[in-house]
Amino acid sequence: MAVSVTANLTNVDLAEANTDWSSGSTFGTSGTALISGDGVFKQGTDSMSEKISKNNSLWIQWNGTAKDMSATDTHLYWWLLTAIRANMTAMEIRIGDGAGAYTGWTQGSFTLWDGSWKCFVQDLAATPDTTSGTIDLTDIVTVGVLYSTIGSNFRAIENCWVDACRFGTGLTATGTDFNLADMAADDQLVANQYGILQNIDDVIFSQGKVNIGNGATTTTFNSINEVLVFRDAAVSSTLYDFTLSGSGCDITIVSLTARAAGTTATPRFVCDFSGSNSFNMRGSAFTRSGLITFNSGFDIQNSVFNNCYQIEPSTAVFQKNTLFNYIGTPGSILYPSDDSNISDLTFILCDNGIEYASSSDTTSPAFVNFVFDDSTGKYDVNNTSGLDASISLSGTSNANSYNPGGNLTNFLSSVTLSMTVTDENGDPIEGAQAYIDDDNINPFIMKTTTNASGVASTAWTEGTVLGSTWRVRLYGYKPYRAIVDIGASDISIPVTLIIDPQQT
Repeated sequence: MAVSVTANLTNVDLAEANTDWSSGSTFGTSGTALISGDGVFKQGTDSMSEKISKNNSLWIQWNGTAKDMSATDTHLYWWLLTAIRANMTAMEIRIGDGAGAYTGWTQGSFTLWDGSWKCFVQDLAATPDTTSGTIDLTDIVTVGVLYSTIGSNFRAIENCWVDACRFGTGLTATGTDFNLADMAADDQLVANQYGILQNIDDVIFSQGKVNIGNGATTTTFNSINEVLVFRDAAVSSTLYDFTLSGSGCDITIVSLTARAAGTTATPRFVCDFSGSNSFNMRGSAFTRSGLITFNSGFDIQNSVFNNCYQIEPSTAVFQKNTLFNYIGTPGSILYPSDDSNISDLTFILCDNGIEYASSSDTTSPAFVNFVFDDSTGKYDVNNTSGLDASISLSGTSNANSYNPGGNLTNFLSSVTLSMTVTDENGDPIEGAQAYIDDDNINPFIMKTTTNASGVASTAWTEGTVLGSTWRVRLYGYKPYRAIVDIGASDISIPVTLIIDPQQT
């Protein structure tokens, strides 16, 4: 396996040399030089350290050449370590510009931190907790972290370290026959330590974008029985992506578990698989993802989507999948423009199961083995097409409700219409012409001949027909004709043909 990982990150400073690093009681002002060369580091070969005394607050900060941190979804990634976590009473990460304005965010989650090396991530567009002036994100010259021990008493020795500090969005991987674990292994090399992917007991944790393929390099991604979890971190609601795309990007996924941690909307991850060259997925589970998009020619089967945003299957093979706990509108599945490849779906506790939109199949839409749980207050279809729709039901399909906020939807059940033709002795007649029509209007509901058992039958999914005409003809017999109403139940009619002496 061979993977090439590109970090979509820009270095603030890798803390390899005691340049531009200092500590002091005031943010933005260079103070005491930090300690280097003590043999403690996370990335590279060195880090910067400081001794913070009891009942005190101190900024550890970088002051250097201006960095442009204004790009969309830019986040700060910073490796921090402390031996006095139990004595800390506050923590803040702050950035400042060349004019002296600054923006800061208190790190309330530090109380859950054990003090070991951790890559803190901070959304630089998030609402700040502290500000001074209007910050210019294109001109950031200071990045600092405040450690406060106010009210805490302890023996002070060298106790706080900072290492590689970067800003950006995530990782892009290309290569042949690699997986998420390979990407995480590259991230966690001592020379890298990007802080995006971390493998803990074969669970891959992410706090940034995960991009497979770059649009140009031939890439083969094979994920078998992996677990990917997007952390509930201080990230923007649009940061997390799981994107599989690019020229020559071939994807095979088997038994992948992908989920967003936490309960808020922020960690949800968009799954954009539509740009892949080929995509095959079996037996996987997605929980709390954002929008999921597939493309024509893909194959997605036997998978579960739990509390995810809408899935756009396009015209891919999308079969034997379960949609669970979809909340809100427009619907857990956007019905495709051609429904030839979508079937055998189960919907459980979905506010709206299928969105039938203006882009959906209007030729002869049919649900094939679409099973809904009929939960109170849930709708099988949300018709947003702007027009009334009639959808045929076949197999085990049981759709029977639509969102009243949308357009009218009629559900046309599949019924079997049959005639069993015999002669006056009760013997079956083979080859008799059997017809069913709606007042002699084409197309015929049925137009066929009886088989060796004398049976002619068809499946009908177009709903109620009042006064349909049923006819049987065979030379040598008097013609049979009957008027029958077609409803929601199967119809089987016995027909006895009487010999016609005038045709012998």
